[in-house]
Amino acid sequence: MSLEDSVPGALTSLYADETMSTSGAVFASGPRTRTRLDDGTDVVHLEAPSPSPRRTDLGDAQRRSADMLLTLAGVGEDARVVVATPGWGELPMRAAERGALVRTMTESTERLAALGARFAAAGLADTVSLFLGDASEVAGDADAVVAVDPGVDAGLAGIGEVVQTADRLLVSGGRLAIHTVVCPERPERAVVELAAWGSKYVSEAGPAPSWFDITDLIEKSPRLKLLGRIEATAHHADTVRLWSESFALKGRDAAALGFDAVYRRMWAFHLAAMEAGLRTGWVESVQILARA
Repeated sequence: MSLEDSVPGALTSLYADETMSTSGAVFASGPRTRTRLDDGTDVVHLEAPSPSPRRTDLGDAQRRSADMLLTLAGVGEDARVVVATPGWGELPMRAAERGALVRTMTESTERLAALGARFAAAGLADTVSLFLGDASEVAGDADAVVAVDPGVDAGLAGIGEVVQTADRLLVSGGRLAIHTVVCPERPERAVVELAAWGSKYVSEAGPAPSWFDITDLIEKSPRLKLLGRIEATAHHADTVRLWSESFALKGRDAAALGFDAVYRRMWAFHLAAMEAGLRTGWVESVQILARA
C-alpha cells in the first residue's frame, strides 16, 4: 500500500492548511545566504523565520514553497511540465496558473478523484492532464520535471524513479527540481529507529536517504548535472510545529472521522518526531536543482 492510500485526505485535513500541502513551507521572514561550493554548485540557506510563524501564515508559506520550486525549474508560460508527485493538487495548480502545460499522475484512486474535482473547480481541467499511474509511464518531451517528497513512499527508489523520468523526458536545457528531506550524512541511529517504528504505522520507505545518495543518483544519470540546492530546514521545522498545533486542536473532528484516541496519539508522536529530526539536524529539508 502506498502512502497515498495509508494517509487519507481526511487525516491530512486535520493538520494541514487549505492547500493540503504536506511538505515544508517557506515563510516570508528569515535572512538568506548564498554560497558557491568547490564543485561549482550553489547553496542557498534560509535562516529560521523570525518572528515565529503562526498557523494563519501557513497557507501563504506553502504557496511560496511551491512557487520557489517551480521557479527553480524555470516553469513559465507554455512550459511542458511533469509534476511527478501532485500531492493534493497545489503544485500542479500553481504550475498551471503560470501558463504551463501540466501532466501529473497518482497511483491512488482516492487521490485521483479528489485531484480531478479540485482541478475542475479551479477551471484547470483542460490545462492539467491527470491520469492513474506512475511517472515511469509518462511519454513525450518535457521542459521541467518537479517533485515533492518522491521518497516518502519508496525511499531512495522513489527519488531514483523521478531522476530517471527527468533523464528520459527532459529536453536539452530542461530542469529537474525536487523538494525532499535528506540526512546530511549517514542516518543517525535515532532516525533508523524512528523509521522502523514508522514502517508499522506510517510508511515503509525507511530512513531518509543521505544527501550523498541523491547526488550519486544524479551524477550517475547520463544527462543530468547537479546545479545546487536550497536549504530550508528551519522553515520545515516550523511547518511541522504548526501542523502539531492544528492537529491538537481538532481532537473532536478526528474522532468524528473515525480516528480513535490511540491513533491520534500515534499521529501526534509522528509529527513531534518529525519536528525533532529537523530541529536537531538529523534530517534536512532541501530543494534540489539539476539540468539536462
